Amino acid sequence: MKSIQELLSFTKHQLPICHQQLALEIDGKLRAGTPYQQLKGVKIRRNSSLVRFKLGRSFRIIYKLNSHQAEPLTIITRQHFDKEIHRR
Repeated sequence: MKSIQELLSFTKHQLPICHQQLALEIDGKLRAGTPYQQLKGVKIRRNSSLVRFKLGRSFRIIYKLNSHQAEPLTIITRQHFDKEIHRR
C-alpha cells in the first residue's frame, strides 16, 4: 500500500506546492472518514472501485476504494487520464 507521501515523492511530474497541499488535504479527510462525494471525488465508470480527484486544471489523483479505506494509486496529467484508465 502506497502512502500519499511516497506518491508525491516519486511522481514523475513536477507538482506545484499548492497541488501537493491539496492532495494531502484530500488524503487526510478521506482517512478521517469523509465521504469522497463531499470532497468532489468522482467514481470512474470503467472501474467503480476507482475515484478521481482534480488537483488544479492539469492533474488528477486516483484512489482505489476498498471496503474500509481509500488507497492512493497514482497522480497523472489530465491528458493521460484516459490512457491510464484503459490500462487498469
